[in-house]
Amino acid sequence: NRLAKELLGEDSVASVKSDVKLKTLADVPHDYRLVDTEEGAESLLEELSPILGLSLECEEYDKKIDAAGGIDLQILGIGQNGHIGFNEPADALDSYTHLTDLTHNTIEANSRFFESKEDVPTKAITMGLSSILKSKKIILLASGENTRAAVSELLNDKITTDCPATMLKVHSDVVLICDKAAYGG
Repeated sequence: NRLAKELLGEDSVASVKSDVKLKTLADVPHDYRLVDTEEGAESLLEELSPILGLSLECEEYDKKIDAAGGIDLQILGIGQNGHIGFNEPADALDSYTHLTDLTHNTIEANSRFFESKEDVPTKAITMGLSSILKSKKIILLASGENTRAAVSELLNDKITTDCPATMLKVHSDVVLICDKAAYGG
């Protein structure tokens, strides 16, 4: 984001994160804020209004992205189970920004960032797949042998909610950047 601001100018760049891990709504850190450059203010996911409700705040988040002209470049990682953002494998996937339960696999994978497994959030706010797929360009990063199965699913012909990353196959401009361990080659 700093490099983009240097290249394009301070007022040309706004960034959003596609996922926010939560234990409670008060746990949303400062760096998960949506910068509203037009008004020079911040619309904070941290200030999810208990009066309006979380789903309305998620809807507002998507509207602000649309009002800003959408997302030019979405950079995502792929989880061991094929999740992107925190769109976890499921029978059906949510289209827009929403609160989601994290799978055991994702909680386990993220436990390395916390002092104890009990500290790992079990819920997250994430952009839904429709929100992600509206991006003009998507870069997907994959590294390590633990993502190999998900990358393999992405590269086969099937699209399935069991591997949300496979939904990226319907987008016209996706770049996969991965190491040999993730690729399996």
